Amino acid sequence: MRKVNRIKLYLGVSNMLMISGIVAKTMSLFWLIILIVSVLFIVAVVPWCRQHENMWLFVLTAIGSVPINITLTHYILDIGIFETDFPVLGVFITSLEIYLLLLGIEEIIIGVLGRMIWKRQRTMDEVV
Repeated sequence: MRKVNRIKLYLGVSNMLMISGIVAKTMSLFWLIILIVSVLFIVAVVPWCRQHENMWLFVLTAIGSVPINITLTHYILDIGIFETDFPVLGVFITSLEIYLLLLGIEEIIIGVLGRMIWKRQRTMDEVV
């Protein structure tokens, strides 16, 4: 991997995490759209992501959505939609379930969007 490509990836991921923190703090739709565009831009710019775009979208979405999902999980638990009779273990398991549910929804949406943008990709058995 060339040094320029590594720098592109590091700058892109650090910007993505910064924007993700802003989205988690402000809960603004504008910054959420900027975050999605930045993830797509990182995958489009880094050369070794070519023909493996969905895999890299999956990885970058999982990394970039951590602050947002933690904030949304905390918000959902504060509302009291999911009540549990077990104080510590029940809240932990419920939080984990909500977090993974949010992550799964995001991964599916970004995966479909990535497949619409990049139609020609290698399958996992073609990876060299």
